[in-house]
Amino acid sequence: MKIIIGIAFSIIFLVLALYKANFDQIGKALIGVKLHWLILAALVYVATFIPRSLRWQRLLLPIKSLRVKCILPVLIVGYMANNILPLRMGELFRAHFLKEKEEVSGSSALATILVERVFDGLTLVLLLAVVLVFSPQKKWVHDLGWAAGAIFFTILIGIFLLTRYEGYIRNISLLSRHNYKSLGKWLTNKFEAFLIGLRGISSPDGFAIVWIFSALIWLLEGLVIYLIILAFGLSLSLAHTALVLVIINFSTMIPSGPGFIGTFQFAFVLSFALFGIKKEMAIAVSIITQLVFFIIVNPVGIGLLWKHNLSLRRTHRSLVKLDDLS
Repeated sequence: MKIIIGIAFSIIFLVLALYKANFDQIGKALIGVKLHWLILAALVYVATFIPRSLRWQRLLLPIKSLRVKCILPVLIVGYMANNILPLRMGELFRAHFLKEKEEVSGSSALATILVERVFDGLTLVLLLAVVLVFSPQKKWVHDLGWAAGAIFFTILIGIFLLTRYEGYIRNISLLSRHNYKSLGKWLTNKFEAFLIGLRGISSPDGFAIVWIFSALIWLLEGLVIYLIILAFGLSLSLAHTALVLVIINFSTMIPSGPGFIGTFQFAFVLSFALFGIKKEMAIAVSIITQLVFFIIVNPVGIGLLWKHNLSLRRTHRSLVKLDDLS
């Protein structure tokens, strides 16, 4: 059912993106792309996994001290799974893989991934706010910023409250009474492991380090988008490139099929339209951007799966049932 929902959203947004598009012009734009910029973009994208690994290492520190060389393969496999599975199931897969490979609680790992996503979201909101100060856009862009900011800031406050009152929360065991004793124990163990995974930003030092790595990650991601835009011979300012970066990444929050197909194309069409760029060019750029994201990460991720004797399909079935993430 979840797969059907994701694919349905992808089809809807893909139809919206391709509506009245000239496919000949899309083909011409793809043929005219300059490969040397794309190779450089792919290399920069691979480089983003270094600060991503360092950030995750810091978040995992309260759970287990791990070396970057142990974290990096898990991260790559998780991103590969996100590119192949619908509804961002790769996040669950990454937590499961870390549990299998490094004997870390899956619930704790999942909490660190939640923190990552919150910091990613808040970094993008801050970037959007800076861009809009110097380059005001249509009302829907401002509304998008306010809505995303409210969502991510609320989650961050919730995380701080959970870490601040962790001891008090641990004493609450309403579900462990009476007929719900076994269920309550299961939920309590899961929740306690989850709370441990939130401790990575409980100190000022941890918060600052995670934020610095998040800023570096999105600086590199912005460079990737800028290089891809150059590959098509387009000229966008840094502020406009940053705006495209924000919009396309916020689109990944929408439920979709594998690889964010459909929502990604629609986000490029919307963002490029702000600068008077035709949708055919936007669709071509979106296709190449996904290719850059997939061309190295997916083969390496699949190779790592084989190396560790893991099955994407079998693990996906277990994770959907939530019986393999403890």
